[in-house]
Amino acid sequence: MASFVRVPPVTYHKPMMSSFFLLNGMQAGLAVLDVETTHHCIADHHCQEGNPLMPSNQAGALGVNLGLVAYSSFLSHKMKKHGNKFWWIAPVTGISSHGVGIASGLAHW
Repeated sequence: MASFVRVPPVTYHKPMMSSFFLLNGMQAGLAVLDVETTHHCIADHHCQEGNPLMPSNQAGALGVNLGLVAYSSFLSHKMKKHGNKFWWIAPVTGISSHGVGIASGLAHW
């Protein structure tokens, strides 16, 4: 009687490149900085929030922004995992929009 051992196939997952973590980390950091500069500017009565859908308190704004960053990072991860070469568009869009928010907050500081 012959017997054999069934060995499951080894799956190799390509490690995430540092560019993925760099772009998504920058997006998260700039989102927090955007909320902080905006609320500092609002507290000094020099400006107001430009997004009417954004909560007026700081915790709410952080929650919404970090939720959007998490969703964007998830989409970016899925796209990169499946070999899509446009995975970087979601974090770069977040970086640019938060960059505009930070620049606006610093201009009215």
